[in-house]
Amino acid sequence: LGSADASFIAAALIAEQLHRIDESNSEYDRLYLVASLEVAKRLNGYGRPLTEQTGAIYTAASSATKDRLEEVLELALKNKYEGAAIAAIEFLGQTKDLELLRSKDGQPRLLASALTSPTHRIKYAAARAVMNIDPATSYPGSSYLTEALGYLSSGGGSRRVLIGHPRNETAQQLAGYFNVLGFAVDTQSTGRGLLLQAFSNADFSFALIHDAIERPRYRELVQSLRRDRRTADLPIGLMVREDNQDAARSFANTDPLTLAFAPPNTQEDIAFDTRRVLGLLGHRQVTSDERMRHASFALDALTQLANDEEKYDFYELLPLDSQVEPILH
Repeated sequence: LGSADASFIAAALIAEQLHRIDESNSEYDRLYLVASLEVAKRLNGYGRPLTEQTGAIYTAASSATKDRLEEVLELALKNKYEGAAIAAIEFLGQTKDLELLRSKDGQPRLLASALTSPTHRIKYAAARAVMNIDPATSYPGSSYLTEALGYLSSGGGSRRVLIGHPRNETAQQLAGYFNVLGFAVDTQSTGRGLLLQAFSNADFSFALIHDAIERPRYRELVQSLRRDRRTADLPIGLMVREDNQDAARSFANTDPLTLAFAPPNTQEDIAFDTRRVLGLLGHRQVTSDERMRHASFALDALTQLANDEEKYDFYELLPLDSQVEPILH
């Protein structure tokens, strides 16, 4: 366990003690659920659902009201506690309560909004929960489900890296190094090309961008990737020339998922830099097997929606044709 895990465990123990002192205190109850669910997910694995064997927190979350679980989800999303958010979504989905998707003001409820999360596992958990609730009428944010399913279905389970470099020959040399490490590679020579490629595939483990790339330049390119929910959590490695290192490192320090380093020249350099960039995600790394399972689920869900047009006529599936057709082939 890392220091962050130890801190969460300590926080969860304190929250549990507060909860036991006054079980009627709503704030203590929320803190206990959030902290303990986060710890349980970290220990159990973000990609694995909690079970009765998890212990007291499973019992507490299972018996919590949907209103309390929504409060837990809101707090977890606000503080970027991925494990607690995933767990809260999973428990909400188990209720199969349609009220979780209906709203009085026409705005999407929290569960529907979670479909737009930039975090891959949260998006997947929300899609599973909504499919489990299985609404038969339109609800605010219903378009988010098909968008999420389309994106998740684009994952083929392969480990991929996206390289942005203005010189194709250098990009191909880097691609050869990554192939040795077991990565499939896509290369782009312009910033615009890299953006379009990044938005179209859920399999990219990270992007590697040279500071000489243009249209747009690397700063604007990174900011554009961060603004889009499909790539907001994509780790980025900046390959920086010596005369630009201070400025680029200063820029990278403003983003916890961006790392600047000298351009790699050897297989050993690539392996070292890859470990560092992927390490930025910590527990949030999604394995190739997970991405494959998520893609399989998404295709099955889209098939279910398409096979009963009368029941699911409020979902717009036609815009996904161009996205899903290459995957089926």
